[in-house]
Parts: sequence; C-alpha cells; structure tokens
Amino acid sequence: MKMIILLQLVVSWTAIALKRVPRALFKMSRPIVIPQSAMLTASGAIVAVDEIKFTPELATTAALVATTCATSMILNDLVDAHRGTDANRQSNQVVAGNIYKHEVVIFLTYVYIAEICVINTLESTVLKMALYLGLFATIIYTNVLKPITWIKNISVAGIIASSPIVGALSVTEVLISNNDVIHVINTANQALLIKMSAMIFFIFFFKEILMDVQDYEDDKNSGIVTVPVKYGKKNAILTSLSVLTTMIVISHDNTLLNLSSLIMILYTVLIYLDEKYIPQLFSQFKYLSAIMIASYTIS
Repeated sequence: MKMIILLQLVVSWTAIALKRVPRALFKMSRPIVIPQSAMLTASGAIVAVDEIKFTPELATTAALVATTCATSMILNDLVDAHRGTDANRQSNQVVAGNIYKHEVVIFLTYVYIAEICVINTLESTVLKMALYLGLFATIIYTNVLKPITWIKNISVAGIIASSPIVGALSVTEVLISNNDVIHVINTANQALLIKMSAMIFFIFFFKEILMDVQDYEDDKNSGIVTVPVKYGKKNAILTSLSVLTTMIVISHDNTLLNLSSLIMILYTVLIYLDEKYIPQLFSQFKYLSAIMIASYTIS
C-alpha cells in the first residue's frame, strides 16, 4: 500500500509542478477508464478464486492497470497531436493549446518510472512480466501499431481483455518452486476466465470498429487507413455484427451476456440503416458491457 501511495504522490506532485497541467491531464486520461480498468482486473480475481478476495497484491495490480490505461490515453493524444492526425480542439488538449507537448512528456516519464518501481515490488515474476507486457504494449500500440489496419483494433481489444487475467494472477494460490512463484487456478475457473477474457476481447473489438466508423471522415482526411476507410462503412458495420454473433456462439449458455449482446445487435442493425444511432449505442455500452462482465462473476 505504501508503494501505491507513493505512486499517487508522484502523479500529484508532477501535476502540481506543471503549469496548466492538472485539468488538461485529467481530461486526457479519460477518467472513466480508471474505475473501468480496475473493475476488469478485480473481476478476473473474483472469477479465479470463486469469491471476493481483495488483497494488497490485487489492490496494487488494479492500481497499476488503471494507471497504465490512463497514461495510454494521454500518450495517444500526444502522438496524435504530434502527427497532426487529430485536429479536434475540443477532444485533444494538446491541439487546443491547454498543455504543451514537453509537459506531457515530462509527466509520462515520471509516471512510467513510478510504475516500473511499483511493479518491481511485487513478489511474482509472472505477474510482473504480465504488467510489464501490458505497459510496453500500450506504448508500442500508440507509436507503431495504431496506423496498421486491423492490428489497431486487435491490439486495443487484446490489451483490455488481458486485465482479468492479470487480476487472477494477483490472487490465486501460489506454490514456491525454485525460488519463483507459480500460480495455480483450478481447471473449471481457468475455462471460465478464458471465456470471460475472450468475451471482453470481442465486445471491445466490436466497439473499436464502430468507433472507426464514427471517425470515418476525420480518419480519411488524415490518411489513417482504418477498417471502414479501407473496406467501406457498411462492411465495417457488418464485421462488427459478425463479432457479436461469434461471441454469442461461444457464450451460448450465458443468458445475461446473450441478452446484452442481442441489444447491441439491435443497435448495430439500426446503425447499418442510419449511423446517427452510434452515439446512442455508445451511451449504453458501459452499462451493457458491465452486465456482460458481471454475468461471469456471479455465475
């Protein structure tokens, strides 16, 4: 817990030290992703051990995952502003002039150093490697993978889908072997955890494609070759429908998940007919996805 407090203090001190920074960084971090990512991590822990088992290791892991997600949002805005691929002054604080690029770089440097220090305090080598992988994956995604069609969507969905697995690693029983920690999850819980992570991958892959449909004009004008830009908006929407259908087939025995999926499918059909329904779907997405995730934790 001391390391978590230290991490929070480093973030706070850095924000205070930089002029104009606190409000801009807060907006850039997309605050809603912080509790969402922490909850995804905790949900994996619950599925892994059949109970709510909040431990210091889980709290530290959830804080690290949430911080990684928040910093990835900030880095994404910074890179978009640097490349000139985001001209929206309302959504990008760097483009709006509310914060300078070098200030964002300084902030991210401090936070990344703090994250690495906290990860090193964890006992398990496997857990540490998983957290390092997630941290570096967000950096590689923003700088390398984002411009690549399909890989962009797969990368985002994959990073988010790994959160429950990381949460499971932080609470499962361990055996000490050759001075290392081996995580043990029973077979039934392993299968449920894998299905849960697969479900999260599919719903966020679905969302990423529709977000690209919504950003079609801006992406096309900026030369970003997304799925709808390359294959057309209608084909992209049909792809998102096929993703939801695949998820229903995989989780055919999960009633709550399937009901939520059917609502999403209905919205997607409406979007195919008229794209004005995209904001309405996104406004409901956080509730529907929460129900889907909860369907695994209460099963």
